[in-house]
Amino acid sequence: MNYRSVLSALFLFLLAISPMKIFANTNPDSTGLLGDNLDLPAVLDLFKNSTNLEDFEKKLNTKDNKVNNLDLDGDKQVDYIRVVDIVKNNIHVIVLRDPVSQKESQDVAVIELEKKSDGVAHLQIVGDKELYGEKFIVEPRDESKKDSIEGRWKGFAAQVYIVNVWYWPCVQYVYYPGYIIYVSPWYWMFWPVWWNPWPPYPYYMYYGYVYYHHENCFYSDEYRNPEAHSYYGPRRVVSSEVQKRNAPAMVRYKEQKKLDAKNPTPPKQKGDAPPTKNVPAKPDMTPQPAPAPKGDVPKSTPPPPTPLPEPPPPPRGNIPPPIPAPTPQPPPRPHVTPQTAPPPRGDVRPPRSNGTVRPRLFRKHQH
Repeated sequence: MNYRSVLSALFLFLLAISPMKIFANTNPDSTGLLGDNLDLPAVLDLFKNSTNLEDFEKKLNTKDNKVNNLDLDGDKQVDYIRVVDIVKNNIHVIVLRDPVSQKESQDVAVIELEKKSDGVAHLQIVGDKELYGEKFIVEPRDESKKDSIEGRWKGFAAQVYIVNVWYWPCVQYVYYPGYIIYVSPWYWMFWPVWWNPWPPYPYYMYYGYVYYHHENCFYSDEYRNPEAHSYYGPRRVVSSEVQKRNAPAMVRYKEQKKLDAKNPTPPKQKGDAPPTKNVPAKPDMTPQPAPAPKGDVPKSTPPPPTPLPEPPPPPRGNIPPPIPAPTPQPPPRPHVTPQTAPPPRGDVRPPRSNGTVRPRLFRKHQH
């Protein structure tokens, strides 16, 4: 094979897996604990599509399904997970249990199933707190709601739809009147002939196989079947070897939980607007000062201040003082000839007679 073709193929492979690795590193579902290698939404999907508990156990441990990636005993091989059903009246506690050694086993997760009434049953899958942390609860999502507008923009903190799982094949199987309680017949070093362990995948690759199952489930913080949860509590099985291997990761997990409690992220509220696209901001047109030159530039010396003009020197010798300028006088007013007063207007009586003018005689009219 040509040397250049080998390098090209290697480059294309690294280029193909790098986005997956980046995406997985930012995955919010990662807790850093051992439970990251058994994705509970994917387990719940297998349970939904199985005909009975024996079929469910076989699908869970089949390599081609790429759901089980758990290695609790540290032998670099994926462990076999047993399925054990614990029954009390209308309660089924279906435990996923990992035999890590000949003497010890570790509970990985439990499916808490409870019949509420005729034709109504609810379930949750709860991760063991040693592997997943406190209250790691997954529920099935209502498929008729997930593609709606409310499911897209309000599904983070909006109304929760509790799914009735009565018609799931496995649920019908365990509530059948002639049901025989299922307990896995396999145990440490005695495995079925069809099972062959394989090396676990790196987490970023494993998450790329199972993340699409998350659209069918959602995470909850409430135990909806408290009677089933309390019934399972005293029957929980824990391995001391797993606790020792998981102790450093558990310390980091608890420290991170404390930091998150001090700086909580505000939850999304119902009615939030859909996320907007990242639109680049308009450039600022305000003129900016010139950037400072790079490198070691000698500082410029400020210019010296401009000297003030000196006053003229005093005169020498006996020089008479300057004659002040005469004060300007206003021009003389022109001569105005007095005028005689004009004769008065109005009803003026005639002057008295001096004998030369005969007075006018008035006669009375006779009627």
